[in-house]
Amino acid sequence: MKLTTLLLTLTCTMMFLIAGCSGNNNAETKETPTTKPVETPAPTAVPEETTEPTVQPTEIPDEQKAPVLTLTGLSAFLKEANRLDSSFYIDKSYTLEEIYAHYAPYCTKNYVDNMVMKNMKKDGDRYILAYMESEIAEATYFDPNLSSDAKLEQNDDIAVVTNTIGDGLYAPHQEMTTLIYTDDGWKIDDVKWEYTVQTQ
Repeated sequence: MKLTTLLLTLTCTMMFLIAGCSGNNNAETKETPTTKPVETPAPTAVPEETTEPTVQPTEIPDEQKAPVLTLTGLSAFLKEANRLDSSFYIDKSYTLEEIYAHYAPYCTKNYVDNMVMKNMKKDGDRYILAYMESEIAEATYFDPNLSSDAKLEQNDDIAVVTNTIGDGLYAPHQEMTTLIYTDDGWKIDDVKWEYTVQTQ
């Protein structure tokens, strides 16, 4: 009886040990689930903002602005214009187009219409000098020699030079010559006289 009980106890103990070993093996061989890494999306590239320079409505692009005049440069310009004006011979007749073309290098059509043509008269379909003693026969309406107190004012494409004249030929006066900047450069557009003293 004791022997039977002992054998039964040994049998149960061995079965328990075998079961325990089998459980450990299963635990060791059981795969542990792995965590899959989360893929982080690449950052989206933000396009750089490009700003182009804009021109304000009240501004003129630099390339369209008129060159700055100086009294020295203007004096040389007026002397060339004077030479051109003096070559307007009194013994010739012209068409209106020829008169415009003659003065075109240094004067506008406005100057021709208001200054030159008032001393011309029709001769058939051409023009001749109306008065042989007129200013245009002897000199220009402007003095190319600027005085020491000559003043130049420029507002982009319009310039006015004020020159004091008192050479004895005429009563002392100020000549105000207006120039405008055109596609062909600076041109004389108008000349006005303003007497500094009252004449009798």
